[in-house]
Amino acid sequence: MRTILVTAYAVNPYKGSEEGTGWNLTAQIALNNKVVAVTRKNNRGDIERYMQVNHLLVPHIENITFLYFDLPKWAIAWKKGPLLSALYFYMWQFFVALWLMGKKVDFDIAHSLNFHSNWTPSFLWMLGKPFVWGPVGNHTKIPRQYIQSVYGTKAYLKDRMLWYVKCWFWNFDPFVYICKTKAQKIFCVNTEAIKRLNIPVDKAVMLPAVASEQVEGMATSIDGKFTVLSVGRFVPLKGFDLAIRRLSFFITTCAKIKKRMLIF
Repeated sequence: MRTILVTAYAVNPYKGSEEGTGWNLTAQIALNNKVVAVTRKNNRGDIERYMQVNHLLVPHIENITFLYFDLPKWAIAWKKGPLLSALYFYMWQFFVALWLMGKKVDFDIAHSLNFHSNWTPSFLWMLGKPFVWGPVGNHTKIPRQYIQSVYGTKAYLKDRMLWYVKCWFWNFDPFVYICKTKAQKIFCVNTEAIKRLNIPVDKAVMLPAVASEQVEGMATSIDGKFTVLSVGRFVPLKGFDLAIRRLSFFITTCAKIKKRMLIF
């Protein structure tokens, strides 16, 4: 059985999104491999509680050994907002690789699992073993005519500032180039990730970053009615207003079609 070294910045068996992906993908890797998983210290309490309660129901989680690493408290203190949080993650990726060198962990493959950002590189290639990166990706640029007219100039400028920061890293950060070059495989959440990083076809593997288990009864229609579920942060990027508009258009269109059918 191989040993996979996984760095997962966000892991929590009780949460969704990034934390849920970190936990579920790590657990899936552990089905057929030994796993040494490195994450932040703030995830430790929930991880240990879950493993203690569920080790009989999910026996393969005993294949996972967790290690915990964080930067000094002064660095954590300024980790505020999306940009500074991303820069903190960048630093975490670099120093966790140095930390692991000192730990002398025995493993066969290194896998940098999350955050799912393709503009903040992993440094696990420094450990000298086969290296896998991802799933990583990026959002497409929000059209100006939409974000500025709906959310205003401030939201537009904020979005574009972050976009051009990403562009700088994609095109000029040598460590992003080294990371994508050294990786044997790169899991990509969408085709946009392949495009921005110019990843060779034989190296890219499509793998969605976020999903959900099927919930009992969610796919069942009652009296011809259905429920639309949309989950995410209330920010322009998530497009909740677009979802509401499209649903309204759908309902209006269905009503018109039904009316025409009754006439005929």
